[in-house]
Amino acid sequence: HKVKSKVQNPNTKIFELWALTFGLLFMKIIYRSILKELTLLFFLGLVIFSFILLLERIVYFIDLSFKQGIPLLTTLKLLIFIFPAFAIVTIPVSLLVASVVVFSRLSSDGEIMALKASGFSLYRLLIPGAILSLLVALADAFFILYGQPWGNHAFKEALYQLVETQANLDLKEGVFNDFPGGLVIYVKEKPLGES
Repeated sequence: HKVKSKVQNPNTKIFELWALTFGLLFMKIIYRSILKELTLLFFLGLVIFSFILLLERIVYFIDLSFKQGIPLLTTLKLLIFIFPAFAIVTIPVSLLVASVVVFSRLSSDGEIMALKASGFSLYRLLIPGAILSLLVALADAFFILYGQPWGNHAFKEALYQLVETQANLDLKEGVFNDFPGGLVIYVKEKPLGES
């Protein structure tokens, strides 16, 4: 009986190592590219959607600042206090829009077909999106659990303080005066010196 020795060609090992390294680098480049596009479009969507939702409040606070004489810094603080309530909605919507745009672009440019042809699994394309989704879910949970309660409390405190210190807020007697954030103030009567 002859025993055959298994001697491998050294070039085969080098090729296998090169293929493994190239494959990992290739995946890393694709993941980085998809994650970069998703993140960029996510933050762009977050800014746009937040601005759209806050637009009515911004106009109201600018009106308060210029017509009622409230300092601009105070109005900016009020906007910051109500932002977490809107971020709860705009964060998931921004991620959804970013995901749809990125993967639609990959599909329309034929990049998904090229990746499938090269043996790249389509499920692997979801890894960057899943990572970003997890981070976004944690951020949204933070805003739900901590940001919104803090913002609501700080907004009401700042508005109460504003009403106490600013006599020119145009509060009407015997009428429910509405403020953004769901705050309603009823003034039974004003002191004689105030109009």
